[in-house]
Amino acid sequence: MEESARYAVLSRLAPMLRHDVAGALQPLGMIAALLQKRLQAAAPEMVAVVKSADTLQILSKEAAATCLGVMGWLVPKGEENVSAQAGAQELLTLMETELFLHGLVGVNDIPVAEAKFARLYFRGVFAAALLALCDCSAGAGSVHVGLRELCGAPGVCLRVAPAALTPLAEPVQRERRIGWDDVQALAAAAGVACAQGENWVTLQLPLDSPAGA
Repeated sequence: MEESARYAVLSRLAPMLRHDVAGALQPLGMIAALLQKRLQAAAPEMVAVVKSADTLQILSKEAAATCLGVMGWLVPKGEENVSAQAGAQELLTLMETELFLHGLVGVNDIPVAEAKFARLYFRGVFAAALLALCDCSAGAGSVHVGLRELCGAPGVCLRVAPAALTPLAEPVQRERRIGWDDVQALAAAAGVACAQGENWVTLQLPLDSPAGA
């Protein structure tokens, strides 16, 4: 069940990740074409050529970083930690269009904090929970991601709660919906305590690094 859920989540996220890579690579072709055009001039303006080359170098480094970031989704590093605010924002930004198609807007209410958690939690069970909320949402509204301390608990609690307002005229249809059984399977594999109700899900993320994803 865990592997099936993990594959389903990655399949849903793949178009978004592909869009990020395409967005990072597209400017390279444009700058390269401009540089070629300037070099083919009868009397190339070397200042402009150098500027284009510098821009191409900068964009190449950014594109490489984006591609390596996408590879991190496929071959995750268990020891890589991130703040709750940054981990949640990565997913909200990546899924901005997906949320919009469901009539939802992501709101990150997590304050910047020193406590860090394994990025795997956000790219795994948190992503599944966010997709599940999208799939079960029947109306427009906002998805609020908050942080809440649990008394006596070793970690913190993430709460994702969309406030339904206006029913959608045409609900988004997906070939593979993400259900709560998928969320629970990934949560159990990662050692994350998970609770779910109507339009909300709570994830208790351990502060220590996970043994597995």
